[in-house]
Amino acid sequence: MRLGLIFHLLKTSLLHQRRRAALTILTVAWGTLSMVFLLAFGEGARVKAEEEFKGWGEAFAMVHAGRTNKEWQGYPKGRQIQIWSRDIPVIQGRLGEDVLISGWIGRGGILLDHDGTTAVVSLRGVDAPFERLRNIKPVEGGRFLSARDEQEKRRVIFLGDMLAAELFGEEEPVGQSLLVNGQRYMVIGVLQHKLAQGLGGESPDTRMAVIPRSTLLFQFGDRPLGVLVVMPPNPDQMDATLGSLKETLSSLYKLDPEDEQALHIWDRAKNAQDMRNMFTAILAFLAIIGGLTLFIGGVSVANIMFAIVKERTREIGVKMAMGARRRQIVLPILMEGMLYTLSGGAVGLAVSVVLVELMGALPTDKYKGLSMIGHPTISWSIALLTVAILAVVGTLAGYFPARRAASINPAETLRYE
Repeated sequence: MRLGLIFHLLKTSLLHQRRRAALTILTVAWGTLSMVFLLAFGEGARVKAEEEFKGWGEAFAMVHAGRTNKEWQGYPKGRQIQIWSRDIPVIQGRLGEDVLISGWIGRGGILLDHDGTTAVVSLRGVDAPFERLRNIKPVEGGRFLSARDEQEKRRVIFLGDMLAAELFGEEEPVGQSLLVNGQRYMVIGVLQHKLAQGLGGESPDTRMAVIPRSTLLFQFGDRPLGVLVVMPPNPDQMDATLGSLKETLSSLYKLDPEDEQALHIWDRAKNAQDMRNMFTAILAFLAIIGGLTLFIGGVSVANIMFAIVKERTREIGVKMAMGARRRQIVLPILMEGMLYTLSGGAVGLAVSVVLVELMGALPTDKYKGLSMIGHPTISWSIALLTVAILAVVGTLAGYFPARRAASINPAETLRYE
């Protein structure tokens, strides 16, 4: 049967049953809208969480020293473990030069003073790799700490953007000086704005004050590291890197490498994978909910196609009696079901795109609750998934009525009322 004739018959059918066709298309459109909108919100939340997560850095681990909970090689349990700056070269040598390492020493209650404008902060002493470890990005015109700053114990400081605005107002901070507990430092960079992970607000880094670790030790005296931060060249190597780190710290400080109380390890690489797995599960759940809603639209299409087959029983019987082939009976009904489904899907998808664009234009960042879910996003994967489900639903909605039509006995149609 020619395609032109098939489409002519479809057009005639739609015009003859305009109200029923419109309601069926509307049902499919609503199912499509529900599915796309749910997935768009899920995708927007995933993108937002990924952005905030990367603001902290991704595949690194933070090691906090604790107190031993196990005896080890004659050493009693209950000992306080401290990691010292002088041991970082040994740790670097054991782990390899391709592993990024930074010590992190905190000093609270530090007074910053710029021409009489003051702020009390917790000062951080870190190394140059901290920039990559924590995904720190300076604003244009500034920089982060360098290895030379560390080697020469330079009095330079890097500020969070909100702290810089508090101290310098509308002035350009980079290149200016300020007092750190009475000692003069030069501002070398300011942080690009960050969001807090999972909080939908400002990151604590926006009020950071960072100087070279060697400079902090020189000004305030020797002290143990608060945190040791490490990052392997590949996230897949994190387990091996942490295993080597535990063995190294065990030999340095005489502790059981498996003593979880002696070394508290926060594995961000594992956190990142857990987060992605969680969002994959959420998107799958939303796809199932949306797909069930769309399935209801498919049932509506199947019902109308069964009704059409019933109304055309005599017509189908006459065609078969005159020698019409099975595909000539099945194909128009199958295509009519697909047409209802795809028409409704196109309407629903178009409305979804418009609504998502409108939602994206809303200033959600001004509202903490809305900022946490980000902007709804229609990705290619969502669009392809929707089209695939529509194709399956449309095929099934037309197939069963078409099979019913092809099974009609032409002799029985003469007695059909």
